Amino acid sequence: MVEAANPGWWNGTSPEETKEGFEYCLAAEIAHRAGLKHMKLMNLAWDQFISGAATGYDIAMASASATDKRREVFDFSQNYFAANLGVAVKTGADVTAANLKDKRIGVMLGSLGADWVINTLKPNVAASQYHGVPEMVAALMADQVDAIMNDTAILLTATAGTKGALDVVGQFETKWGVNVITPKGSANTPAVDKVVGAMAADGTLKTLSATYLTSAFGKDPNAVAIWPLN
Repeated sequence: MVEAANPGWWNGTSPEETKEGFEYCLAAEIAHRAGLKHMKLMNLAWDQFISGAATGYDIAMASASATDKRREVFDFSQNYFAANLGVAVKTGADVTAANLKDKRIGVMLGSLGADWVINTLKPNVAASQYHGVPEMVAALMADQVDAIMNDTAILLTATAGTKGALDVVGQFETKWGVNVITPKGSANTPAVDKVVGAMAADGTLKTLSATYLTSAFGKDPNAVAIWPLN
């Protein structure tokens, strides 16, 4: 499963055009180490996939994190990337940790970030929910929301192409991981988990990050300010 138009992670606008990116190469390496010669990419709508309604795939990656609720529907590998929850705004906008709760916030429908915003941050204005990151970015550019919140790395890649119009100004520490997803009870899960662990140990994941993510981010994720939860 591939989430189209996710620069750095999947570099391409369709499965047919996608030939590189962190998650693309991770999937290809998993297939290679499993002895497979080919892989087929599928592009599924996020809300359809995360609800468990999608079928016909062996592994899935969409910069998604394991949660107790999601483990009822899927199996997960160990982490292949660490994640915090970022806040992107129009450059120069008056959005801070102190006033964020009073702002109009956009989140991605069905995402872990949406759940965190709704149930942990608890903004005073109900969060607007969108079907994907491009829709969130478009809403922010159109002043339909004051801020959008999602995985810091995803927001960095999504805003890097706005020529400075948008900026990731803060992030909340969540200690979430990013995991390969497999269907519940899949016989592939132990093998996929083992390969991810081996890639972490042999430096492959660091190499993929340096090759595809650092240049796509436009900013070191560690340089984004950590905001307190007020």
